[in-house]
Amino acid sequence: MPSQTIAILGGDLRQYYLADYMIKEGYDVICYDTFPFPHDSLDFQKKLRFADSLKAALEDARLIVGPMPFSKDGVSLWCGKPTQDAIPCRENEKPLPDAEHQVLFGDTKNAPLSLETLLSLLQPWQILAGGGIDKNFAHAALKKKIVLFDFLEDPILNLRNAALTAEGLLACLIYETPFSLTDCSILLLGFGRCGKEIGKRLKFFTSKLRVFDSNESASLSAYSMGFSPISQEELSGSDLPYDIVINTIPDRILSKEQLMALPKDCVLFDIASVPYGFDFILTEQLQLKSVLCPGIPGRFAPRESGKLLGNSLKTALF
Repeated sequence: MPSQTIAILGGDLRQYYLADYMIKEGYDVICYDTFPFPHDSLDFQKKLRFADSLKAALEDARLIVGPMPFSKDGVSLWCGKPTQDAIPCRENEKPLPDAEHQVLFGDTKNAPLSLETLLSLLQPWQILAGGGIDKNFAHAALKKKIVLFDFLEDPILNLRNAALTAEGLLACLIYETPFSLTDCSILLLGFGRCGKEIGKRLKFFTSKLRVFDSNESASLSAYSMGFSPISQEELSGSDLPYDIVINTIPDRILSKEQLMALPKDCVLFDIASVPYGFDFILTEQLQLKSVLCPGIPGRFAPRESGKLLGNSLKTALF
């Protein structure tokens, strides 16, 4: 049986299922500053340890697993918040009332965990994993001879996460729109990993799906899969008759004029990472409903996503 100690930090419910997976695989797991975990079996609670300090969590850990995304501000480790939303599509969901915390156990601190503090405690014999590790942090960690493993560099994990993202997005689309997806008109911005998986699922609902991607190869791929690509010239037209716009590109594709050409009841969904694809201040001024949908796998399929993280670690490191 493996004897390595794994420290798990920050994140969301993916970290809980990652801990569960690694414990079942025989690893010793200790957590610190994690998302509040739901109650589980007494046997699992006995095996899962929580550290009183970051130093205590790291001192015996060969592998430290940070969240995905690793950080959203480049200053602190990211840790999600529990929500009371029926469908947790949005970034600004409401936190649970204090009474609800009684059914959770975990180690969430009031103050964010500083990346600078984390770096100061890491030792050259340790391995740090995370999703989208901050470049400045990574540079400093490599100077300390810390071994880094970025989940975003695992192609199999990324492909499966794209599928989970597409599945979760369907829930967001249904929940956040007042109309049926059947035969609605949809504009999909970007046809990379996530765009392809989204397109595969939406074609069961509607034939009115247009795809924009500035990459000619991606546009040809969309066409070969039976979708109708839209050109930059057509996208710049005065009439964009879409019920839904889905953005997967971390860049501003639609200008103010293009947003103004959309119907007032069009709903915008953004699954891209920072800096996102929509100017949300502008969309509010234009009275267009926009929904930011980050971290969908962790919100809608944390069990499967946590297992994928564990399998990625085992395949790459053990």
